[in-house]
Parts: sequence; C-alpha cells; structure tokens
Amino acid sequence: AAQMRIGEKSELDDQAWLNYSTTYNHTFSYITGGTKRIYVQFKDTFGNISTVQSDSILLTSEGYVGIWLNGGESITNNTKALLKAVYPEATHMMVSNYSNFVNSFWEIYRETRDWNLTAEDGTKVVYVKFKGGNANENDVFTASIELDRTAPKVDMLINNGAKVTATTTVSLAFSYQQSPPTHMKLANTEPPAVVDKWVPFISNVSWVIPKEDGDKEVYAIFKDNAGNEYGPVKAAITLDTVAPSGNSVQIRASEVESSSELSETQVASLPVFLHFNISDQSVDSIYYSITVATTTQPAFSSFTQVSKPFLPIEITENHVAVNSYRFWALFADEAGNKGYVQYANLKIDGPRIIIAPESVRLKAREKQIFDYSLENVTIINTGDIIWSLGAGASGTIDPAS
Repeated sequence: AAQMRIGEKSELDDQAWLNYSTTYNHTFSYITGGTKRIYVQFKDTFGNISTVQSDSILLTSEGYVGIWLNGGESITNNTKALLKAVYPEATHMMVSNYSNFVNSFWEIYRETRDWNLTAEDGTKVVYVKFKGGNANENDVFTASIELDRTAPKVDMLINNGAKVTATTTVSLAFSYQQSPPTHMKLANTEPPAVVDKWVPFISNVSWVIPKEDGDKEVYAIFKDNAGNEYGPVKAAITLDTVAPSGNSVQIRASEVESSSELSETQVASLPVFLHFNISDQSVDSIYYSITVATTTQPAFSSFTQVSKPFLPIEITENHVAVNSYRFWALFADEAGNKGYVQYANLKIDGPRIIIAPESVRLKAREKQIFDYSLENVTIINTGDIIWSLGAGASGTIDPAS
C-alpha cells in the first residue's frame, strides 16, 4: 500500500488520502462511552483501491461495560438488529436512533433486546442512556453498524467478449459498479447450487468449459460483506476446435477469377495474382507468405494477413525477383483454428544476377571476394554492374578487386 484514508463512517470519499503508515493516531468525534468503530481503505502505487475494512473498540465509563449491535459486527443487510447492553446495577434504559432521543422513553433495563434500524442504507448509530445504580442519565452511549441492502452489480465477459474459442480454457473478466463483491460462485451450464462453495472474489479468473464443441454458458453469483447476493449472471461462448479445410491457393495471370491459372511447370512474368479459393464457410482470416521454391514451410510469424473480403493479391517486382517461388496460404476460422498450409509453385522468368557466396560472416578488417553470374541475359546486353551494401550492413566495397 502507498496511501490510506481513515474515517468513522464506511463512506470514505470525503476523507483525504494519507501516506501509508503502519500506525496512526485518531481522535474520535464522540467522546461519550460506547462502541467506537474505525473504517480504513488502502491504495497502491498503481491506483488500485482495496475494499473498506473496519475494526471497533469499546470506550468505557464508570460502571459501564458496553453496548453492541449484532455482537459487534460491522455490517448488516437487515434493519432488524440485536442490541446488547451491559451496565451493572442500572434499572432503566432509553434507546433511540437519534441523538436527541425524540419519541423515546425510559424502559426497564435488560441486557438484550431487538431493535429496528432506520431503513436507508448507510452507517447506523444507536444511542442509549441508563439510570439507576451508578448510572448518570445524562451520559449517552453509542454503537454503530453499517446497513447495506444493495447487492453489488457485476458484469461478466468470456475472453473479453469473444464469440468463439478454440480452447476449453477461457478467461472470465468481471466488472462491477461502486463497491466490489467479496465472494462468488461459478458454474458451467446452469446456475451454481446453494450447496456450492463460496470463493473469494477476484476480477479475472481462468476457467475450463466442457470439452465438446458447441455453445457454452458460464454462470456466476456474487455476494458482498453484508450478505447481499447478485445473480445469477450468464455469459456465453461457442467452443470450436475444428480447423477449416478444403481451401486452396492459386496463381493466375490477372485478378479476374476466370483468368488462366499458372502452374509450377510454366514460366511467368510479373505481375501475377494470388487467388484464395474458399470452400469452407468457417474461414474468417487468411494469411500468405512467399519463399523460394526449395524452402520448407515458414514460421507463422512470416505470414501476412489478407484483408477482407480476401481479394486477389497482386505480386510485383516489389515482392519477388527472377527465381522459382512457393506461395503459401493459411486459412483460419474465428476461433483461431488454422487449417493445413496450402501452397502453389511458380517460376518467374527474366534476367537475374546470382552473387556468390550468398551469405558470409566477416570479422573486423577481414575481406571477402564476391563473384556474380548472369542468367537469362548475355553480357553484351548488360550495362554497368553496381555493387552496394544491403540494409544494416557496414564496410567498404572495392570494385577493382
């Protein structure tokens, strides 16, 4: 904790935040005897605020032992409370919900009695006076309790509101208005039973849904410190573990679907167009990658996503040079299931410069001689050869060597 705020009522919005300390001196606003309660709330460096916590202490007077509401509990959701008062040798008592004891009267002293709190939610203070024995009938004693009959309102999302999932392990996220609940129950398919165990509330939970594909429902019930319950709340998601299938990729001479298909046995010139043939209606995303024809399947990180509505991709000299290439395509559904990678091969014709070695690692001050050869063009049809360093490379080039 980095900060804290302290008060004598559970509503602490009017109290200033103080630097956190393990001890704090507080002076009660009422100096008469009775049960005195302190409320405290904490905040960390990220701005997360804790629930309100409380504790009580008894301020005594001569001959007086104490008064309690519901055995000293700090909160209730019922206006009916049990008042306990202990003042030996007292013969009468007067009880009221108001400090001026309006419409109250002296009654025979008894240690326990039922008492009705005022109806509105908030901090309730009960005032008691005694007479007889050593009691001074002008002394006023108090006990307080928080009345909270408002259940916490909580919303639940599965995987941040996603409609489908490919895995049985999902994330449940809870958002609430005003104060958070303290406990919750979770269940698949139907609301939690009365006998199900309450667990402490946390705002994010990893949860496992039933493994069969189909629509899934998760239910939750929440409870606060006062015992108010909210729910059941329901959220739904569809489990889909089947990857799309039957789709393919083709290379055609133009963006028109009816244009001629180019195969790996043909030699093509740029531009060409990558077409995606979708036969499985579950396809929600498509990715493609281009490698030389001898390369094995590339990592998914090297694929580029195709924008909807999955129009043909124009392949130009910005994508490829003269060589044989493999065009890869991967089809996925909304749940993220990826089908088998499809591919088509094609040879791009035209002049080409081949540099050897293709790659080399040099240490400082080391030298390397590079040779070049030409394909699909004669030397007499070639202009000057210009050497340069690629992106990220450093060093010098000596063409004369």
